[in-house]
Amino acid sequence: MNTYNPDSTTCTPICGDGMMKPGEICDDGNLLDNKGCKPDCSGNLPGWNCLGGSLTTPVTCIGICADGYIKGTE
Repeated sequence: MNTYNPDSTTCTPICGDGMMKPGEICDDGNLLDNKGCKPDCSGNLPGWNCLGGSLTTPVTCIGICADGYIKGTE
């Protein structure tokens, strides 16, 4: 989802909506710091591999097993 300002006709990306937009490196659909992407959408968290993501396709994050980080259900 984008925000829309009718006075400026400018759309701004919203971090945490799960869709990659200009200015975002990784958006896993939430603002939690344990699901794959950093909560500010500036990249992946250590121990996660996040792929895909576009205006219409959500990012998919998979935890990397045996990497020294505890995440998800590990």
